[in-house]
Amino acid sequence: MFETILVPLDGSPSAEHAIPAALAVARRTGGRIRLAHVFVPMPGPFPADLPDDFAARQEREARDRAAEYLERLARRLDDLTQQTVGYDVVTGSVADGVHAIARLHGADLIVMTTHGRGGFARAWLGSGADAVVRGTGVPVLLTRPRSGEVEISADVRLSRVIVPLDGSDLAEEALGPAASLAGTDGRITLVAVAAPPLPDAGPTVSPILMRPMGRESEAHAYLQQVAARLAAGGVGADVRVLAHAAPAVAILEATADAGADIIAIATHGRGGIARFVLGSTADKVIRGATVPVLAWRPRTEGNDSPAA
Repeated sequence: MFETILVPLDGSPSAEHAIPAALAVARRTGGRIRLAHVFVPMPGPFPADLPDDFAARQEREARDRAAEYLERLARRLDDLTQQTVGYDVVTGSVADGVHAIARLHGADLIVMTTHGRGGFARAWLGSGADAVVRGTGVPVLLTRPRSGEVEISADVRLSRVIVPLDGSDLAEEALGPAASLAGTDGRITLVAVAAPPLPDAGPTVSPILMRPMGRESEAHAYLQQVAARLAAGGVGADVRVLAHAAPAVAILEATADAGADIIAIATHGRGGIARFVLGSTADKVIRGATVPVLAWRPRTEGNDSPAA
């Protein structure tokens, strides 16, 4: 898994903070990195006194600048990866452009920061990252940009992974990507969040997907079964059951307590009411996490192609 790692960039230093994480994944999995930029056209109509080819010329110049930037960066990465790093520049919306490039090259991981600022084009990361996660069947590793210069060759640890589970097949879809990152030398911590018990309320209900989880002992037994499956595949796992009214807060606290390097979580890809279930929890985790988050909208959510 993770043979082709796509890194979307908008020309900003903030966006480049995704590169060290992408390099770390490539080192752990033997994957190849590919860079990408999506030129987002300026909305018209344009003033009548501008030349008829104004929009086309603007696009051509912007694409040329982006290609020159990606080529320079790719050459730097060639030396670090001992591989040829390719790149693509396309025109369109951020999500559609990233999905198109991912399909073209069979990318099985997208690595990007949650925000971008400045650069040679309008910054499009942020809302673009959200759209990429919700619209693709490819796992997306989201990193929070840091201040200051990007140390491209910085060591990024990704071997200690938190995976929130709620007993559903959907949530378990995150286990495959998590295991690929953890490898045989890493470790996964499986976390289940149960709502605090109420007097005479019957079985505890998980606030993650609002589905019955049973008592904490039952949740613990479930996590142990999952841990045994991982162990059979050579990946070590710990289990934790937390009683908390706010699942995202519990997940973030467990991440800090475990000293985890990354969180892997499955999420719904649709907008609207669907985001009030696991989608809302994943959103809060992504926004509150200080470590990278591997977010995946599984194909079981209706996206049949690798980057539909």
